[in-house]
Amino acid sequence: MRIHSFPNHWLFGELQLDSMEVYIYDSLGRNTYQKFESGGTFSKFVARLADHLDKINYWAHRSIPKIPLDMKFIFETNVLQQSSELGD
Repeated sequence: MRIHSFPNHWLFGELQLDSMEVYIYDSLGRNTYQKFESGGTFSKFVARLADHLDKINYWAHRSIPKIPLDMKFIFETNVLQQSSELGD
């Protein structure tokens, strides 16, 4: 699933609901990932995800608390990198 961050950047997140892990693929690299993590991008994503899961009755079939989700974000290192925010 896509995760929007500052005005012109999108991350790709592979969501594993069984383990509550999100694997992040980011073409701008680890420094940008850390900026998003500290800037609240991921916590906002978790809150929106909780709303979406509620709409599809995900909670009704599992024993997972609705909010807060205890999600782990994992930065994937095997991703092609671009040299700047404007691309290559």
